[in-house]
Amino acid sequence: MNCQKKNENGMCCCTCKFQIEINKHPMNKGNSNGSISDVFGYGCTTLGLMDKDNSVIFYETKHGMCEMYDKK
Repeated sequence: MNCQKKNENGMCCCTCKFQIEINKHPMNKGNSNGSISDVFGYGCTTLGLMDKDNSVIFYETKHGMCEMYDKK
């Protein structure tokens, strides 16, 4: 998977193994119109894995970069 944003050294959230897609659900607040197969946003699971509390950091864009990057 190659990032079109070409972040530093190709390190981008879209190529990180900790990124997950978050899908829409009719009961969610905000722009949730559409199918549950539609992507609503993206999540980072690194903190959830480290803390073992199943938490996810939500973000709207699939591109970014942090110090926890680990290539898929």
